[in-house]
Amino acid sequence: MGNGRHVSAVGLFLLWLGYTIVSIGMWRIVPTIAGWDVVPYVDLAATAESLVQNVTIAQGITAGLVVLLVIVLGWKTAVLKDNLPTPRWLLAVPIIVAVVALATTDWSNLSDKGGSYVLALAITTLFIGISEETMFRGVFVVGVRRLEQTETSVWFWSSLAFAFIHAGNAFVGGGAGVGVQVVLAFFGGTLFYITRRATGTLIVPILLHGLWDFSTFSHTGDLRAISNLSSQVLIVTGILLFVVVLIKRHDWADTPVTDSAYPA
Repeated sequence: MGNGRHVSAVGLFLLWLGYTIVSIGMWRIVPTIAGWDVVPYVDLAATAESLVQNVTIAQGITAGLVVLLVIVLGWKTAVLKDNLPTPRWLLAVPIIVAVVALATTDWSNLSDKGGSYVLALAITTLFIGISEETMFRGVFVVGVRRLEQTETSVWFWSSLAFAFIHAGNAFVGGGAGVGVQVVLAFFGGTLFYITRRATGTLIVPILLHGLWDFSTFSHTGDLRAISNLSSQVLIVTGILLFVVVLIKRHDWADTPVTDSAYPA
């Protein structure tokens, strides 16, 4: 079904494993090779310098490798576009997430940190959005569909794979909060999947993911920042939207996957 290479279920797992190793490993490999200080996980985004040296470049490389993977697989169009019919009310999901993310961003804190930090954070979170969305709402969505699974399976496995890459943060100092990250990532992955379906393109989930992370990290620069009130508002909003989407899953999960899902 569709053009490009076929990837088996085992192949998808190996791609997940490779992505996890590369995305986490780059956080240590890049500064080590460059001779920069390898800072603790909690301080990765504390300053513009530590952000660029420890996260931005690593995420840029990872994003580039994922884009290259899509090209090698021959899945460019299938990854970027989604032709499955979806009820219009689901467009409310990305709109609400975007509004709440903008409203809960700590603009005062970002102003204090300066323009170079804001620019570095914006580029970093965009790279994260490109990397993770292209892999999980792109490669994984298309890959599971091509195994001729139901769209419920496409949503579940792509969101679960996305959630469990965050478990790798435990190996770079993520601490006890990693378990919470994994659960919240499943909720977030569901909303990004719905965004792909509702908008018919991968571009919007990429931008929305970047905005979500930008808002979350704007408060303290801590990549684990979920303790402040604004971040909690964003997270609670995401969870409530997840519950609504799950209750109304028959509106989108029962869609049959046909060749129309693979635009030429």
